[in-house]
Amino acid sequence: PIPGMLRAGDPGFEYYKKYIRLSDVKATLGINFANSRIAIISGIINNEGDRKLEALEMHLALFDVYQKLSAERTRTPLRPGVGLNRPMEPLEKRDFTVWIEPIEQLWNPKELVVEITGLKYQ
Repeated sequence: PIPGMLRAGDPGFEYYKKYIRLSDVKATLGINFANSRIAIISGIINNEGDRKLEALEMHLALFDVYQKLSAERTRTPLRPGVGLNRPMEPLEKRDFTVWIEPIEQLWNPKELVVEITGLKYQ
């Protein structure tokens, strides 16, 4: 857990969430070193607000070819001490990649729901 992370219901989260946009989000199938199927989810975080963004948490839901929930996870692609190791500046765009494993045979990469569930900003 990241200290100071704001979540749904917090006025600061609800206000600032509208300034954070995820774009070009896509899922692809990958194979890890153990030869297991993994889902690789990538996209761009757009900080369209006027404050530095230190951390972003997202909830991902994957579905199979029958639209049945296949897997869901919470990931934090932007956090202190990881990657570029600095907050996102106002109006900055930054690539992100997260993965989920293992993935079932019937997983459908086109069926993906991503929701921002946590923010920490300066």
